[in-house]
Amino acid sequence: MKAKIVIRLSGLVLLSILLISGNAVAKDKTASRSGKDIKAKTPPKSTAVKKEIASQTKGETPKKITSNLKIMSSLETGTTGWRIAVEGSYAYLVGFTMEGKSELRIIDISDSSKPQIKSIVSYQGTAQDVIIGHGYAYMPCGKDCLGVIDVTDSGKPVPKEVVRLEGGVTWNAMVGDYICLASATSGMQVIDAKTPSNPIFVGTYKSPGILKGLAAYGKYIYTVDSSAGFLVIDLSNPENPQRIGSLLVPSESSLIAASWNRAFIWHSKNGISIIDTSMPSKPKISSTIKNPGLGSRIDVEANMLYVADVNCGVQVYDISDVKKPMIVGTVNTHGPANDIKVYGTRAFVANGNTGLQIIDISAPKSSVIVASIPSFDMASDVIVDGDLVYIADYYSGLLVIDKTDPRNPKYAKKFITDGSVTDIALYGNYILAAESYNALKVIDVSDPRNPKIVSVLDLPSAPVDIAISGKYACLGMGEGGMMLIDISNPINPRSIVMSDDVDAYSVAMKGFYVYCTTYNQSDNKSAFNVIDISNPANPQRKGYTELKPYMEYNIAVSGNYAYIVGGYDENFHVIDILSPVNPKIIASSKTPGQAVNVTIDGLYAYVTSMESGLQIFDISNPSNPFMTASIGTPYQAVAVDIDHGFAYMADTRYGLQVIKMV
Repeated sequence: MKAKIVIRLSGLVLLSILLISGNAVAKDKTASRSGKDIKAKTPPKSTAVKKEIASQTKGETPKKITSNLKIMSSLETGTTGWRIAVEGSYAYLVGFTMEGKSELRIIDISDSSKPQIKSIVSYQGTAQDVIIGHGYAYMPCGKDCLGVIDVTDSGKPVPKEVVRLEGGVTWNAMVGDYICLASATSGMQVIDAKTPSNPIFVGTYKSPGILKGLAAYGKYIYTVDSSAGFLVIDLSNPENPQRIGSLLVPSESSLIAASWNRAFIWHSKNGISIIDTSMPSKPKISSTIKNPGLGSRIDVEANMLYVADVNCGVQVYDISDVKKPMIVGTVNTHGPANDIKVYGTRAFVANGNTGLQIIDISAPKSSVIVASIPSFDMASDVIVDGDLVYIADYYSGLLVIDKTDPRNPKYAKKFITDGSVTDIALYGNYILAAESYNALKVIDVSDPRNPKIVSVLDLPSAPVDIAISGKYACLGMGEGGMMLIDISNPINPRSIVMSDDVDAYSVAMKGFYVYCTTYNQSDNKSAFNVIDISNPANPQRKGYTELKPYMEYNIAVSGNYAYIVGGYDENFHVIDILSPVNPKIIASSKTPGQAVNVTIDGLYAYVTSMESGLQIFDISNPSNPFMTASIGTPYQAVAVDIDHGFAYMADTRYGLQVIKMV
């Protein structure tokens, strides 16, 4: 007879009972062959992952993991760094003072480790941009003017002209001797700057809507019109610019950069789209990058895309294959990265109140994939145990891979379970396999090359997550609730208690506490819950904290903190669980794309983010986690396990990816 225990708080209902035996420790998903709990690992069908491990890596002292992108130097400028241009040995930084003035700071960067301000030019009004050409700086300032400054002598810049224009000028670009300006009311205006000290208005392109962004490459100007979408304008005749191509894009889009045969637009929800302009009359979108925050400006150098993100610092993408861009590096700029310009092996960032940041980009790629082995169907979970890797491969069942040489993994066994395996957990010599056909199968892997199903437990709904502690397995079953199973005899697992009053997608355990995320469909609320199971017959919810409504959160617990990922936007949270009655969110951050899985190993959190690959967060200070590295994946990263300097990542389409951590 099944017991049912009901815990109710603030409209959330949790029915569960969990028992812990002996010295349960903080690893909830993988039990070693000695029978002791050693590690948590879970990316289920919902791609949630529950992994709670101790603060040491397997068999070695934690090593510092850093991205190859490094901040070389910083320069506080006394203004809010807004836009930047770089030419030769100088950076030109536009910023705002507290009095509302715009200032252009000319900074000597000949020694990029020690940048120095050479001179300052002040303007009334709001400078929106800056470009450098023929020894002059051009700054749209205020609502209807263009400031022209002679910067041939960096120590003594001389304002030369203020060109009055129609409408508010917010963007500019330069094609040869011509400056193109985007006006809020008058389309694009073209100015002849052959004589920089005496610029002359020569032409106009009347746009149907408001132009949002300008970028130039060759003889073409690229822009986004609020009504007509992405536009390609031929400037062969500056007095009569002509639109020769267009592409419908979301009205909220803006254009941020262009390079050879490519243009880049940004949208607050969609991210950064790469547009193929090889046929200017027929532009088309090649791919879209879900960047983690507010990708305000970018720069392109060869096949590398550098994104200044107001919320998340700088990200670097390899766009050599424009249909499949891959994030290869990140750096936290500790401020709002408003603009970025790449010059040689340095990236110069206008970084809000912290002024100028100079980043070494000589080796933008960080950790790299060193080996891969394809799956047969859809990889959804991965567990490492000694020299073996187990992959949940949906209809292809369980894959056993020999990783004795991590750079040359080999199939040991493909084991068909006659079901669809979505999640796995290791318990001694047994694999617990969650199947979408409402079953839990126990597989004997004492001989990994000859696994055998020893028991099948039919369930009322499909399990999506498994946590193990002692002799008990807890199943998160999504809309089917939660179930506790006694697995002390793996050949005959027994259901202890079942709860179906709340949607449960993610569970983790530590000591006498269960940590779980719940979702209540009736009121569209999600919560992180702490449940005291010191008296297994009467579990009590000690505390909870509300989360943004989302079903498939994922939890990992380490020390006094729980780490939660899920969805988009602010999708990485750190919760202080020192006080079980009062868990508090102490930090939040973002990852690119959709965060689905978090694994803790040592001082780092490893987050898989579907198409955006694997992100590594430094959590040495849990109240200030920051992304230190990012690795792309061939398709969708859904799960990861860490072992002796290698990350073993499950990619839904391309199977196991082995990453050497730098």
